[in-house]
Amino acid sequence: MTRSFTEETLKLIEEARVLKQEISAVRSMLTEVEEAIKLLDRIGWDRRFFRLLAGLLIEVPPEEARQYLLDKKDVLEARLKALEERERSIRERLGRVLKAVPARP
Repeated sequence: MTRSFTEETLKLIEEARVLKQEISAVRSMLTEVEEAIKLLDRIGWDRRFFRLLAGLLIEVPPEEARQYLLDKKDVLEARLKALEERERSIRERLGRVLKAVPARP
């Protein structure tokens, strides 16, 4: 038995696939930022920090570097939460649509 999917169903499936990739990318970035924060907490923030701006490395104070990482972490966590909520919503809609699609012999 196979199913005949509507265009809407195919769009939902594709959207869920793309969201899964986005969630994976955001999780990866979040892990990287969290690891940087942990490392710097362990070895100390009394180092020289540089930030890339318009192709130039600019030295920034340690507290500014720390705040940048914490802000980035907050933004990534919020983005991840929004993506996961959107994914859950799409999966629920997709589940309802798939139940309504009759199987073909």
